[in-house]
Amino acid sequence: MKLLAHDNKLGYVERCQHGNVHLNVGISGVSLYFTTDTFMSLAAMIKHAASKIMDEEVAFLLTDMPGEEKKK
Repeated sequence: MKLLAHDNKLGYVERCQHGNVHLNVGISGVSLYFTTDTFMSLAAMIKHAASKIMDEEVAFLLTDMPGEEKKK
């Protein structure tokens, strides 16, 4: 197994000799296995979701300025 990424709180991502990507989530013991293509699709989906969350946070900060009313 080749370690691709690691986070002490979240878990780690590895790639096995067969080319599958193994996502091991924290102390829960949950392991998800993906083909490379499927893992790349998952990563793109998560990146897209994170981008939307960031956009919402920025929009909130811009409407939460002193002297400004929040937009509904």
